[in-house]
Amino acid sequence: MTDQTKELAAIEALETEIEPLPESGGIIATTKSSAEDIYWLADNIEKIIASQNKIRTAILKLAQPGDWIVFESKESGVKKAELGFAGANRIGATLGISYKNWEVKKTTQRDDAGEWYLWEFTCDASFRNTEIRVYGRAGSRDKFFGKAHGVAKQIHEIKEDDIKVAAMRAAKKEGVRDLLGLHHLDPDFLEKNGIVLSGAGGHTFKGKETTAAGTESVNVAIEQVLVKTGTNKSTGKPWTKYTVVDVEGVGYSTFSKTIAEEAKKAKENKTPAKIDYARDQWGLNIASFNGVTSGGDQ
Repeated sequence: MTDQTKELAAIEALETEIEPLPESGGIIATTKSSAEDIYWLADNIEKIIASQNKIRTAILKLAQPGDWIVFESKESGVKKAELGFAGANRIGATLGISYKNWEVKKTTQRDDAGEWYLWEFTCDASFRNTEIRVYGRAGSRDKFFGKAHGVAKQIHEIKEDDIKVAAMRAAKKEGVRDLLGLHHLDPDFLEKNGIVLSGAGGHTFKGKETTAAGTESVNVAIEQVLVKTGTNKSTGKPWTKYTVVDVEGVGYSTFSKTIAEEAKKAKENKTPAKIDYARDQWGLNIASFNGVTSGGDQ
């Protein structure tokens, strides 16, 4: 028997089970026990909702301010808070959410703009007695990986390992958010219940002057600061490049030692940081970090 045949048989069996009795006049019969369940639920539904909200807000306090991204609709002004990977990972690890049966797939295609690829990660995420199938994807044409100043990068300029990590993290993040009902949360509700969003991220243009130059701002939590050294082939002068990596795995580069030190302090103190950055063919370059500009101390 094929899977499709089994599925049809199961549906037919279910339909047989719920078929109304002749005397019910087309309405499914209600038993005394089921009616009592409905009455109990009606009497206690508000208590259940209050308890669920209390549990949810307690769980969310495991997340840090920089773990959030707040989106605002330009048309309606409505704001929604979304939990990032770092916060979801903290919550999932604390509650014991597990992942198994991973499947990984890479799709490569070509069109008029050239070759591109997509990494897809799927797995079973489980918590207590609930198990769901979740999906994460990331591709070479995603905003943070495949573009600079709105222009697509060449495929050899993109770090494929970063895309694979992002796809895996997206699947784990969706597992936590789906299992615990943490999608599209109201920022006002969160703050009223003690969830700190003062350092929440959100990509916004700074203003008309910097918009023309392509400068954007983001509030993030710092995961690490990487250091790379080398020598300029033309001048023979040594250089040191720093990459400030946020908890979502996005890297922002600078040659400023002062900014690198400020980023390390933010990581050690677990405080959110405001980064102004611009995009070019090499990635995301820091213009200022918490008000400290990038020039003058390379």
